[in-house]
Amino acid sequence: MMDLAQSFMTVRKVTAGGVITYQSDRARGSNHGDLAWATMQGIYNEPIGAEVTGDNGSFVEEF
Repeated sequence: MMDLAQSFMTVRKVTAGGVITYQSDRARGSNHGDLAWATMQGIYNEPIGAEVTGDNGSFVEEF
């Protein structure tokens, strides 16, 4: 679990030429944020919420 948290901490916002992007580096020993990027892609591509047709029981709880 600590590897995942460290991976997210390497991701930072970069504003080059007025365009916002995100990047991470290998300097902190977290494999270039691979766990964070994989987690974010999985969450982004998971059909959770009202846009899903049918009742599959999915929900998101925010704290």
